[in-house]
Amino acid sequence: MNQKHFLKFLIVFLIISMSCGRKPKPLGSLFPETLPHLHLMKIIKGEKAKKEVNKLHGTEIRLKNAWIAHYRGSFSQGNWHDATIWVSEAYTQKEAESQTKNMMEKIMQNPKSPFHHFKIKKELYVFSGMGQKHAVFQKNLLVFWISTTPEIFDRVLNYYLSHSFPNLPK
Repeated sequence: MNQKHFLKFLIVFLIISMSCGRKPKPLGSLFPETLPHLHLMKIIKGEKAKKEVNKLHGTEIRLKNAWIAHYRGSFSQGNWHDATIWVSEAYTQKEAESQTKNMMEKIMQNPKSPFHHFKIKKELYVFSGMGQKHAVFQKNLLVFWISTTPEIFDRVLNYYLSHSFPNLPK
């Protein structure tokens, strides 16, 4: 291979390898680059996220938009914490309230549900299961399901409870 071809190959290889290892772009305050002890690893959005939400529900629900963000701690620093943040956007606040209530009623009434220790405070549902702590709540048009390792749960939940999200990503 002559030097000119090798240089072209090297440039193409570097461009491809840099784009493959690229961090996901944060989506404003909804999915910042970092949460307490966590780094944003992946975001699923749009139709793909809507399909995942519907798959989770086992039926199609009416959604304007959806996002799923995966966060992870730094393994090299001994931080094995992780979080998954599911957010769906309803068309109306009433729909968001109804979706939240219906989802939680089905989960709590299912005798085969892996979830337990439910605590309900003003439409904030907190529970455990599958090695994680979870919170489900609704804010305006948004329905949140937050799942984290137990040690960081309160900090991640407090972030989402204390923020408003006026400019939603597309």
